[in-house]
Amino acid sequence: MISSITGLGFLIDDARWQMRPDIMVAGMITIAMIGRVMEHWALGDEGRAAVRPPCRWPRATTAFRAREVA
Repeated sequence: MISSITGLGFLIDDARWQMRPDIMVAGMITIAMIGRVMEHWALGDEGRAAVRPPCRWPRATTAFRAREVA
């Protein structure tokens, strides 16, 4: 991990060397929250739908159903 002497990267890296998983997880959650806010700010509701389409399971094909019945 690349880090400097200040910032969240340093916080996470320093916590790793001090064996403090609670601080590491807090830093990772902070980075995730910042990313989420920036995504909402940059893309809005319309852009987010284009980037992350809803997950839909594919329907079973006819060949699969034929094997299932047999």
